[in-house]
Amino acid sequence: MSTVLSVSIIIPTRNCREILSRLLDSMDRQTFRDFEVIVVDNFSTDGTFELAVKRARAFQHGPERHVQRAFGASHATGEYLMFFDADMELDAGLVAECVELGRSGMDAVIIPERGGGTGFWAECQKVEKECYWNDPWMEAANRFIRAKTYHQAGGYRTDLIAGEDFELHDRLVKHGSKIGRCGSMITHYEDTRFWRVVKKKFYYGGHMGQIFKEAPTANTRRFTLIKPAYVRNWRLLASHPAHAAGMIVMKGTQFLAGALGLLLGVLRLNGGRVKKTGSS
Repeated sequence: MSTVLSVSIIIPTRNCREILSRLLDSMDRQTFRDFEVIVVDNFSTDGTFELAVKRARAFQHGPERHVQRAFGASHATGEYLMFFDADMELDAGLVAECVELGRSGMDAVIIPERGGGTGFWAECQKVEKECYWNDPWMEAANRFIRAKTYHQAGGYRTDLIAGEDFELHDRLVKHGSKIGRCGSMITHYEDTRFWRVVKKKFYYGGHMGQIFKEAPTANTRRFTLIKPAYVRNWRLLASHPAHAAGMIVMKGTQFLAGALGLLLGVLRLNGGRVKKTGSS
């Protein structure tokens, strides 16, 4: 008799009641049913936690999503861990395919993403995400991981606010984990409000100094303006000229915001060190 495998799906949330329902609905449609859903809510004020209590194991914990993910993993019972954001939607066979890959010996699985939503900027984002398919720098095995592998590697680092997904992937590779890739996808309905996204990139840019210091080559390839993924997919971009142009404007503005945030973050860090040294 074969062993029944179980999965713990962990979702960090904050003020996302409406979009969380879409993700949970897609979980209800999964062809593989042996899983639990753990929502770790960062003290929402819009009813997100109340919804989560009705449909999942729900906790309240913060202050950032990497801390919420680590907290959820510490309360998980599944042999495999899956991590999703509230603005995602899963193909119906995704969990089943990942479990099958786990049964075949994979320790972690890369799950590709397609863009979701409507409107010009959403279409630009869809082109961008397609550029990342099968790219060794932009896809990361941080969505589906064998629990034993996750804990042996040290899990999500709680001292990182930005780049924690890539950092975990790099650590899994360094530990010699067997990593597969599935054909089922996540549809990611990321925020496409232009200046709101720019503001978010500025915030995360301010916390990127640590991962650039630890892995400068890999993270330069990931976060540079002209990514290798864009060069490799020049035919795709050429076939969508308007949206490719919009993507260049979008990513260029985001890059400048992130770079400014990074610069100010480094200056704050160095200023703090000078002050500490001078006061000793």
